[in-house]
Amino acid sequence: MAHLPIVSTRVGSVDEIAVNGETGLLTDLNVSALADAVKLLGADAALRKRMGDAANKYTMARYGVARLVGDHQDLYLRLLNYRAKS
Repeated sequence: MAHLPIVSTRVGSVDEIAVNGETGLLTDLNVSALADAVKLLGADAALRKRMGDAANKYTMARYGVARLVGDHQDLYLRLLNYRAKS
């Protein structure tokens, strides 16, 4: 994984995959605000690393292979138990 912070406008479902100020910077749909966010991360290596590491941890916990496989396994087990009781 890239360990990079997200810089985006608040459009669509971006708020579901990023936490403003923690995993990256989310701005309103405004070119100046977006440019300021890019400049801020470009100028602050420590902030970039902290947010990038947090973004990786957040993403892997919610969308990583282990999580998705576990979710599917739980679903299949519930379906098998449901069928066995029917």
